[in-house]
Amino acid sequence: MKRIVLFFLVLAVASGAWWFVRRSANEAPAVSPPAPRLTLTEGRDLRDLAELMVQKKMVTSSADLYALIGEPAHQPTVGSVPTAQFDFLRSKPRGISLEGYLFPDTYEISLRGGASELVSTMLKNFDRKFTPAMRADAAGAGRTIHEVVTVASILEKEVRGARDRRMVADILWRRADAGWGLQVDASVNYVTGKSGRFTSAADRASLSAWNTYKHRGLPPGPIGNPGVATLEAALEPEQNKFWFYLTAPDGTVHYGRTLEEHNANKKYLR
Repeated sequence: MKRIVLFFLVLAVASGAWWFVRRSANEAPAVSPPAPRLTLTEGRDLRDLAELMVQKKMVTSSADLYALIGEPAHQPTVGSVPTAQFDFLRSKPRGISLEGYLFPDTYEISLRGGASELVSTMLKNFDRKFTPAMRADAAGAGRTIHEVVTVASILEKEVRGARDRRMVADILWRRADAGWGLQVDASVNYVTGKSGRFTSAADRASLSAWNTYKHRGLPPGPIGNPGVATLEAALEPEQNKFWFYLTAPDGTVHYGRTLEEHNANKKYLR
C-alpha cells in the first residue's frame, strides 16, 4: 500500500513540474528581433546613402533623402533637416548638400524616426569624431573644416595607402593654394555618377563646379563622406616636391615633379 501511495505521489510531483515548466515556457517574454542596421562605408556618397535607405525602406526614393540634405553635385540645393546646432557646419557654404558630414559608420535605424533621425545621428557622430584637437589643427593650418573635409573626401576616393594619402594631401593643398586645377577624376565621376579610375573627354567637359578639370582650386564641397584616418591625412600632409600623381590599378601611386613625368606615368600605366 505504501508503495502505491509513493508511486502516485512521485507521479503527481512529476506532472506538476512538467506543467510548471510548460507554462513558464509559454509565458516567457518573446525575444525582440535585433534592430535593423545601416552601414555607410568610408568614401561613399549621398547617392550610395540614398540607395541604402531605399533598400531599408526608410525613403521611397532618392528625392526623399535629397529633400532633407540637399542634392549631390548641385548648387544651389536646399535641405530641410535642422543643422543650426552643429558648429562644424559654419564654414560650409550655403546652397550645397551635407555631403561629407554624414559620418561613415554602422547605425541602428528606427523606421519610426525615419531618415531625418538617422541624418541627425550621423551629423552628431561627425561632431564627436572630428575632435577639438582636429579642429585646432585645421585652424592652425589656416584651413576651414569644410576645406579639410573636401580634401579628405578626394583622398578617400583617389588613394588607398596611409602614407600616400598624406603625400597626395600635400599635392592637393599646394595645387589649390597655387590656383591650379586639381584635375581629379573622382570629382568628375561625382558629377556624372559614374565609377572607375579614369574619365572620358566628354565627362571632363562638364561645366559643373565640381569638375576640377574645368575649375581651379577646391570644388565647392566634398565628393563623398570620409572616415577619421583620411580626415587626419588631410590635416597632416607629408611635404614633398611632387605636383602630380597617378594611382595604378593595383593601388600603387606614381608621382611626378613635372607634367612631362606625369604624362610618362600615364602612358606607362594605360
